[in-house]
Amino acid sequence: MISVILPVFNRGEILGRFLDSVISQTYQDFEVIVIDDGSEDNSYKVAAEYAKKEPRIHCFKHNKNHGLPATRNNGIKLSKGDLIFFGEDDVVLDHKCLEILVNTFAELKNKYKVGAVAPRLISDKEYNNKNCMKKVAKVDGLTGELEQDWSTNSKLTEVPFLHACSLISREVFTTIGGYNTMLYTGNYIREESDLYFRARIEEFKLFFQPKAVAWHLHFAVGGTKMPLLPSNYYTIRNHSLFLIKFFGLKAIYMIPSFCIFYIFTTLKKASSTSKAIF
Repeated sequence: MISVILPVFNRGEILGRFLDSVISQTYQDFEVIVIDDGSEDNSYKVAAEYAKKEPRIHCFKHNKNHGLPATRNNGIKLSKGDLIFFGEDDVVLDHKCLEILVNTFAELKNKYKVGAVAPRLISDKEYNNKNCMKKVAKVDGLTGELEQDWSTNSKLTEVPFLHACSLISREVFTTIGGYNTMLYTGNYIREESDLYFRARIEEFKLFFQPKAVAWHLHFAVGGTKMPLLPSNYYTIRNHSLFLIKFFGLKAIYMIPSFCIFYIFTTLKKASSTSKAIF
């Protein structure tokens, strides 16, 4: 059985899209754990209405916002499946997505110590450097930036990290624990990267399966969205802590290199947006 875990925060308006896409999957051996992380809108009410009609959907609510890593960890504790798929409320799954991921996981498990398999993620926003990517995912040696193009229709590929919406073996969490709830804050960037890096240290392999498809339809509010300035601050902060943790002394030059790169690309993006407006 797959446990589909869905953290929700102020996304009641779009929550049904993800739940509908799960219910309509060709793979039907699943449970859905919806955790409302202290929403101020109707998110819990929407989830509860779905749960009344679909007994495989289970709803839980935090009285206050605990943050994405803690909410995911709570979902793991509440779940029963040997495989765990982390959904997001602004994602929609193709009807065969889970079936393809499960079959791929089973086939790979005969040869490898598989930690996770992720679907193709077609986004309405471009990932950085996607037009010049020669690999699905890579780590830049100078900045530590995690460069990726999850929308590419390539082949089944082993990768150094994955995006958040992946099918993960429960064995990974039994071995390394859950998401880090202390190190990454604010917009929580790098919390899933931290998990995948720890999994690879324990020799779990990560795979990208483009035959399974999901759509990432970004929503302007809710989730981990923050105003521009604090979002930029937490991106630099969290990435810097990630570099210190996993790259050791290399962080001495990687952190300033990333800061320069990030500030330059942010200003360039702001400039192009201004030109488009005027």
